[in-house]
Amino acid sequence: MIIVPHTDLPIDNGASTMGTCARTGRLFQVLSVEVLNLRCVSTFVVETRSNFLNPFSVTCRSKLSRSQLPSSHSTTHCHDDVDQIGRVLMNGMDPEWDETLTRNPLPLSDKSVVVTGVSRRAGIGYATACRLAAYGASVFCHHFSPHDREQSWGGDDLHDVLDGVRAHLVGDARVADIHADFTDPAAPEQVIAAAAEEFGDLQALICNQALSGSDGALGELSATDLDRHWAIDARASILLAQAFTIRHKTGTPGSIVFMTSGQGLGPMPGEVAYAAAKAAIAGVTTTIADQLADRGIRVNTINPGPVDTGYMDDETCRMVEPMFPFGRFGRPDDPARLIAWLVTEEASWITGQTINTEGGFGRWRPRGQ
Repeated sequence: MIIVPHTDLPIDNGASTMGTCARTGRLFQVLSVEVLNLRCVSTFVVETRSNFLNPFSVTCRSKLSRSQLPSSHSTTHCHDDVDQIGRVLMNGMDPEWDETLTRNPLPLSDKSVVVTGVSRRAGIGYATACRLAAYGASVFCHHFSPHDREQSWGGDDLHDVLDGVRAHLVGDARVADIHADFTDPAAPEQVIAAAAEEFGDLQALICNQALSGSDGALGELSATDLDRHWAIDARASILLAQAFTIRHKTGTPGSIVFMTSGQGLGPMPGEVAYAAAKAAIAGVTTTIADQLADRGIRVNTINPGPVDTGYMDDETCRMVEPMFPFGRFGRPDDPARLIAWLVTEEASWITGQTINTEGGFGRWRPRGQ
């Protein structure tokens, strides 16, 4: 393995050296040098570091012989010079590595995340907010209860919803919230502005809001139906991403997760307006991801598949359940686990993707009676 220098990183009074491992890309720091044999071998304890969302703590031990030191520093006493030995590590030594990887249980500690559509404890937004909180994040929850009260499943008590998210908080992390109607073009900017005022820097955005109903097949649609779905399911997500990006510090890690549906995997009868808007988000993912990559922001889109969030009646459940090979519907925490993981540094190599998390849902499988 070759280690390349990070010339813009400081050397702390000659007592430590920092650099980037060419194999993993992770920032490392030489923390100490233990001289085992002054005539031939020194052992270095090197701890890798990361500038953001680091889920790993890695301690590496490498062996460096005196012959590998620069000729001008080949005398015995130079084995005690951490600065010189660190420079050798960065400038081409190929050490032997013994790596021990441990997963950080709080990969989002000290991070702040915005989640939209956190209105019901049965929903994906709520499950995602709880996951993020459990991973150490402060969570800014957007909600719009009037939408839920118009649906057959009804609304939820927002105090209970937010208290449920708070129950998962760790340490000094906090929950804050805002009510906003995304049919208003100004609402996305207002939501992100309020989140930034509450938490300061924002590290991630989850665009989970969606409009249910107000839809139909061709011949049943109005321009109003189409415009409402566009406004909430597509326009709001793009404007939220824009407001988030404007406030993001270029070069620092960030993550945006959009939500689509299964419109590209099979027909969605009677949901033309919804399918069109969700297809727009999936279709623009690569374009937005490419634009924001140079700013350090990753962008991915999730299709959660059919998830039991309380909207299915008994007849629909009997018909659809046999199409799941694992014998159950998707649960809100199924996509929530993926969404929360995408925000961590474990997903730092993933951007521009539309990911289906459907539990093997087979549209071709026989339906129940």
